[in-house]
Amino acid sequence: PTDYSDYSDLSSPINSVILGNRAEVDPAQLWTRATATPDGWAFTIPLADYTSVGYLYNSDITDRAEAEQNFSDLFEPDDIYSDFSFRNYVVNEPIIDKRIILNGLRLFFLEPLESTAIALQQRWIRKTFDWIVLRSAAPEDIQAAILAEIREVENFILAHYLKGSKYDTTFWDFAGKFDITQALKDQLAHARED
Repeated sequence: PTDYSDYSDLSSPINSVILGNRAEVDPAQLWTRATATPDGWAFTIPLADYTSVGYLYNSDITDRAEAEQNFSDLFEPDDIYSDFSFRNYVVNEPIIDKRIILNGLRLFFLEPLESTAIALQQRWIRKTFDWIVLRSAAPEDIQAAILAEIREVENFILAHYLKGSKYDTTFWDFAGKFDITQALKDQLAHARED
């Protein structure tokens, strides 16, 4: 979206990314890897002929030049091809006039840690199918349900930052101060007891 008047912000300590590639492919890496960095986290995605690398950080804390230097030092990309800042957001009304269903980036965007967007989009498609095709759900109910699920995922992502990382940096101090809902705090406490 270019106009965010119908959107609410989602909480995340991350708002920027630098993208690059490495010519090498690690045959032992069969899935996307997320790694903590001094400025946030990075992903490496093994592809057939190269490795895609992304360095996620907060541009209000770390300037781009420092982030790029840390990216280069830690991940040694052969090519840096893009960088941009982004907003974490969710639309307030996913269904407009019971005839327009927002999805994809018009529905929400939340930083890609844990790659949660695909599963949420699939659940949204299922909910709209139940409403339109099966007529087993009301649009108001599925709208409320998907908005609640997006907020649950927001909490899930924020929980990754709560205890910091091996880096004692301004970013990790900032990231650990985001609030999560009491329900998630209770779940985390219960999980530690088990």
